[in-house]
Amino acid sequence: MFLLRAISTAFFLSILVFLAGCGREWTWHQKLTVEVIVEGEIITGSAVSAVRIVEDSFASTERASFKGQATVIDLGTRGKLFALLQRPDLVAAYTFSTIARPVNLGRVSIRTNAQWDGIAAFRGSRQIPSTFTFPGQGSKKVPNTPRRVYPTLVTFTDITNPATLKEVDPANLAASFGPGVRLSRMILEVTDEPVTNGSIATILPCLKTGEPCFRKENISPASERLRYLSNNAFWTKCGFFGC
Repeated sequence: MFLLRAISTAFFLSILVFLAGCGREWTWHQKLTVEVIVEGEIITGSAVSAVRIVEDSFASTERASFKGQATVIDLGTRGKLFALLQRPDLVAAYTFSTIARPVNLGRVSIRTNAQWDGIAAFRGSRQIPSTFTFPGQGSKKVPNTPRRVYPTLVTFTDITNPATLKEVDPANLAASFGPGVRLSRMILEVTDEPVTNGSIATILPCLKTGEPCFRKENISPASERLRYLSNNAFWTKCGFFGC
């Protein structure tokens, strides 16, 4: 009995410590719109996701959570292009860098409270840059190389076959979809629109069954962005927000 009471007390105290370590919190909704040109015609797809940032005052870090789904651009007979839901908080940080610039400390990118304040209060849109470079903070030991900002793009050569997933080069959509197809731009908007939640499951039924929507053994080792890919990159239903 004493041991059980001691364990219960320790667990309760650990919860209090965890809660005490939580500092400020920021939430917002952001809409990603992808514009693709197919033989002169503009085709768009968009989806709204929710982002939550929680400050960990003990570790001096911030934890990001999000929910929503990948943006789908239906190119008709050419196939479907997916802009994956991977770290939308970072996409926002670099896209809205004019609100408050992130700080680069060597290889670590630090988002500041001022930046999250600005993004959460902002309503409007910006074109997403393909890359972001921290101005004047590089060194010989740690070169100031550009960071890729665009969300990861993928497609399936056969939408019913998970083994056919492949990464799409945003600078060369024609390689995946044929001549006359190119990316026009990506736009990120901070909005009050509701989260896009679940419609992608009609395209990828595996998201409902829980079966993998791809096969990792078929992913090229060169595709670093797909190395830790999971179904959550297509549809994230749960997180700090709940389900």
